[in-house]
Amino acid sequence: MKTNTLTQSIVDCFTADNKVNTIQQLLHVCTCSEVTLRRRIKQIGMLVSYNFNSKFYTLSSMASFNDYGIWDHRGILFSAYGSLTRTVKELIDNSKSGYTPTELSSILHVRVSDLLRVQTDKQYFNRKKVGREYVYYNSDEQVFTGQYKERQLLTASSSLKNDATGVLKEKAVSYTLL
Repeated sequence: MKTNTLTQSIVDCFTADNKVNTIQQLLHVCTCSEVTLRRRIKQIGMLVSYNFNSKFYTLSSMASFNDYGIWDHRGILFSAYGSLTRTVKELIDNSKSGYTPTELSSILHVRVSDLLRVQTDKQYFNRKKVGREYVYYNSDEQVFTGQYKERQLLTASSSLKNDATGVLKEKAVSYTLL
């Protein structure tokens, strides 16, 4: 009986106007220890922010995720996949052509280069240098091969576009000089 009451107290803390709470805010409403509260939060399957040192909590039903599984609520970031580490792995594993740290940072709105380096050392990802930047790929060899080929095609088409743009700019400059 007490279990259901505590769970209901936690759930009642979240409303349309109050979608995100800290552990301190939840403790203020719930009459239990912090250890008990954290255990219940885990049982409920609440989402924890992956920025602000995991300070904020929300219910998954409150989140409105984008195509990448990210929800940005007033600068507080949540992932449908859980932690930042799991989110990065999910994004890389399911990408068509891998991701650079710059691309991932753009998607996740946080710096990920240190995380990528550590996870690569643990062999969670394959990493290849393309141009001036590393690209991170799925650790499964078959998936990696497909992603790597797709990245090469993207890089080649990008190079062609840059060359064409450069030629057009040069021609525009030469015409204005005449």
